[in-house]
Amino acid sequence: MTDKFINTMYMSFCPKMSRPSRITPHCATLIDNIFTNDTENNTVSGSLISDISDHQPVFTVYDNKYKRNQSHKKLKYRRVRTEESINAFKNDLLPQNQETETGGNL
Repeated sequence: MTDKFINTMYMSFCPKMSRPSRITPHCATLIDNIFTNDTENNTVSGSLISDISDHQPVFTVYDNKYKRNQSHKKLKYRRVRTEESINAFKNDLLPQNQETETGGNL
């Protein structure tokens, strides 16, 4: 049963823990694991020393500054300058110009 678990986990996931997480006066074993399928991310993993239990708390900290999906390209905005768009812009400004000239009293 243990061999099947190990083979399954190591074929699909990457272990983050490499040091013992359960320490007793007689032995030290790695039984508290963290596995991930994220191999491109920078991580820091480890265990905390605690006298509460013979199991040390384990952790992994992920770098949250990495890009999740690089296939998304940055959007590029550009102004479309055609005769039609310039006239539409002028027409949008026309009511504002009339208000300024008349002091807002039409």
